[in-house]
Amino acid sequence: MAYLPIFFHLFVLHLFIITLLHSPFPTFAAACTCSNGIETDRLALLAIKAQVIKDPHGILSSWNDSLHCCNWTGLNLELNHFHNVIPQEIGHLFRLKYLNLSNNSFSGEIPSNLSVCSSLIWLRLGFNKLIGKIPFQLGSLQKLERVQLHYNNLSGLLPSSIGNLSSVKSLSLAVNSLEGKIPDSLGRLKNLEFLGLGLTFWYGHNLFTGPLPTSLSNASNLLEFDTNGSDFTGKITVDFGGLTSLWWLVLASNSLGTGEADDLSFFNSLSRCRNLQILDLSDNQFGGVLPNSISNFSNQLVSLRL
Repeated sequence: MAYLPIFFHLFVLHLFIITLLHSPFPTFAAACTCSNGIETDRLALLAIKAQVIKDPHGILSSWNDSLHCCNWTGLNLELNHFHNVIPQEIGHLFRLKYLNLSNNSFSGEIPSNLSVCSSLIWLRLGFNKLIGKIPFQLGSLQKLERVQLHYNNLSGLLPSSIGNLSSVKSLSLAVNSLEGKIPDSLGRLKNLEFLGLGLTFWYGHNLFTGPLPTSLSNASNLLEFDTNGSDFTGKITVDFGGLTSLWWLVLASNSLGTGEADDLSFFNSLSRCRNLQILDLSDNQFGGVLPNSISNFSNQLVSLRL
């Protein structure tokens, strides 16, 4: 999907569903006959521009009244130095499909009005300075496939409405200040392939507590699961046997386990993950001895840290 950043995911708002690979810019002229929708889009984009305090590269210079908004340049706002908040008016972009504001300096809260963008497929807000809670309203975005909120300063509980994102494949929440228990509703995400809740050693980390939700046993398409450096506790009761595509499992640097002899009983189900390549359970509180079932682990396993 390398072409997506070229096109400014705010503008692929499907003002008229133009993709860089398949549709020429003249398509704008035909689509501009819907004046009411175009005016709504124009005002919403101008509201976004008004919140940008610094635009050192003149990225948004063509967004003015001297050009019809259908002729505004399609852009990618990733990797700039934009500041200030993301305005609530962004919710007026009801045709928006791809929103990429990552790697900037946006602050403030995630606008709850994003929930109005019912066509949204990608939401990339990582590497900013966003604060506050993840809006529960985002759970209404049934077409959302990729959610990247990592490397911000988001706080509070992970809303249970996240389990309503029935199309989501990738959910990256790492390196924030989120806390509390992971909602059981996460297990409803049947299409989930990547779940990132962990940290790096150079940045902060989330403060999730309690056990891993047993409902994750239902995330049958999960490929990668990373909780490195959170504060999860207790026995692991997830049945990994149904996660047949799982290849990356990193649960390091938590407080998992109780020091009891049966702490590693989950190895029995984990041995049925025939694609498992990376397993890291280091720096936890597991007790007991290694179960014999470890000999049944995937022959594709290349990294094992206990």
